[in-house]
Amino acid sequence: DENTDRQSGNRSVAIKDLENELRLIGTGLYPTFALFNHSCDNNTYKYYAGSSIVVVASKNICQGEEVTETYFPSARMIPRPQRRAWLADNFWFDCECSACLLDQPTLEKISKDC
Repeated sequence: DENTDRQSGNRSVAIKDLENELRLIGTGLYPTFALFNHSCDNNTYKYYAGSSIVVVASKNICQGEEVTETYFPSARMIPRPQRRAWLADNFWFDCECSACLLDQPTLEKISKDC
């Protein structure tokens, strides 16, 4: 139920564990990259090379398809309620990416269901 996704009590230990592994080493301003929209099932990955950001496709991107990045919680690892609650708490929006709208299962759930 999407209404329960907004409850911050749905934040799982998994997200807190992953947040603890992240370490801020600086801040940068990348105007072109800032134009990318978020998706919990993003089609790019980014890495930093010195003072530059490098963005590469992580899957085939068809002509006309939106190029997306993820703000953190991946649909492959974190269930929808926890992802949406984390995004609402940290970025103040209700995620409506395809992974959230279709309630894409995590890898763990796929392996148990198949």
